[in-house]
Amino acid sequence: MKILFLNTWHGTLRDALLEFIKAHVADTDIFCFQEASEPVQNLCADVLKGFHVLLANSYEHEHGRYNQAIYVRKDIDIVASDVLFVGEPNTGLAAYVQLQRGLEQVHLCNVHGTSRPIDKRDTPGRYRFTRGVVEYLQDKKGAKIIGGDINVFPENKCLQVFETNGYRDLIRGYGVTNTRNHYVWDRYPQNPRQYYSDYAFVSSDVRVNSFTVPDVEVSDHLPLLLDFSV
Repeated sequence: MKILFLNTWHGTLRDALLEFIKAHVADTDIFCFQEASEPVQNLCADVLKGFHVLLANSYEHEHGRYNQAIYVRKDIDIVASDVLFVGEPNTGLAAYVQLQRGLEQVHLCNVHGTSRPIDKRDTPGRYRFTRGVVEYLQDKKGAKIIGGDINVFPENKCLQVFETNGYRDLIRGYGVTNTRNHYVWDRYPQNPRQYYSDYAFVSSDVRVNSFTVPDVEVSDHLPLLLDFSV
């Protein structure tokens, strides 16, 4: 199966985003979008007609509202779904779905960690978010995949909970050096450039066929493309 993770920046680069999705719809089984507010949902309504859609929303503060969407190709069964951290400030939002296609079963979390504080340092809320995702999945049987915009740096201690619990960090493992682009750097020229924000983690029973982070300008984040089997 193939999963595409992307913070869509609320569809700010609408035309480029639409063409990107069209280019990947034929060979992508699951799209996991963050910042997928109404403009993105409207954009996807036609191009992703052959997909189930699961939406998750939560208000955090006056500067931020989480809008997440998971699009699942209709030949994949949705066994269960859930939303984590709704109403918990300074954490984030995680949309969970259990998928089954034939003998393949996957537990998937589409995650968006809090953007506050913007320097992305470790905070109690960020620890609670990463720890909470791992704890939610720990008793579930089968392959587990976690991906999205966690809003931290690779050296953050709150990320260590994944590898400590047996997950493989694909950003680190594949030597990815950047998941952002000039659209974010141009907005904040006074700040040091932040090269990381997005991650993908897989449990040990996930076989990664390929993992790439293409340098395309469809958002102020780069997409994560995961081809896997279980």
